[in-house]
Amino acid sequence: MDVLVPAFNEYSRDTSRFESRLRYFSGLAERWRTVLVDDGSDDGTLERTERFVARTGSHLELVAAGKNQGKEDALTLGLEKCPGPLVLQMDFDATVDAGVVSARGEELLSQDDAGAFGFRLATGGNSILAGLQDLEYALEAVARTERFSAEGRIGFAQGAGVLWKRAVLARALEAHSGVHNGGDAELSALAYAAGYRTLYDPGVVVETPPACGLVQLVKQRARWYARTRLTIWNGARAAGPSKLAGDARRLLTNRTYVGEQKDLALLPLFPFYKLSLIAMATVGRRPQRALL
Repeated sequence: MDVLVPAFNEYSRDTSRFESRLRYFSGLAERWRTVLVDDGSDDGTLERTERFVARTGSHLELVAAGKNQGKEDALTLGLEKCPGPLVLQMDFDATVDAGVVSARGEELLSQDDAGAFGFRLATGGNSILAGLQDLEYALEAVARTERFSAEGRIGFAQGAGVLWKRAVLARALEAHSGVHNGGDAELSALAYAAGYRTLYDPGVVVETPPACGLVQLVKQRARWYARTRLTIWNGARAAGPSKLAGDARRLLTNRTYVGEQKDLALLPLFPFYKLSLIAMATVGRRPQRALL
């Protein structure tokens, strides 16, 4: 297993935790090839990381993109340094027990139609806002899992921490629309459209810090929503007018995975609308189990 971490302006994002994050990834690098790709940071992230590696003798491998091109381009660049059959894609601020994750690798490789392993998201915080985000993550997981259970596969993998088959991730990156930070949602959608399913283990938790405030949370979700919409539009437009009309019809009836992403991205902005979608996904289909 290789570990791949895209990074952009991580120092200014949280200066108090920056070095502790480098120490965390250096710990992973003692056991697995760990590649950190700096995507053109202009806040000193790359320079500080280079000094950390030189000072500590860390085995962390650094790749400099030179200029900011977006997460998907950073992943593509870093993937060249990851020759193994499995790649653990991690956000810079995410934490996971990589040893537990790697133990799932044999199961992933043994199933030809499986493309990735997804894990449960949690904030690891104890504030009211962290609790709301944990509820959001849980409800999204329930809605998506219930929605796709009839097909025997799950159509998503959370981007904060995903164990990919390298070949599937490479294929998805190659087919990506190129929307700047258009996202983890599109990579999952592309793998799903290619016929791969996502294995899911709720017993493995990927911790990702909560937003610093409600305003930041709303802005973040609005940005994700806008980019997802742009991704959908670009993909449909490239496929031609008839495909665009068909996609628009399916999006309106919420019958495609990408349409599902469009809807589920709105939870913090329109909670009652989101709760109604979740209710429709679970009513009559083991609602008690889904709620648990």
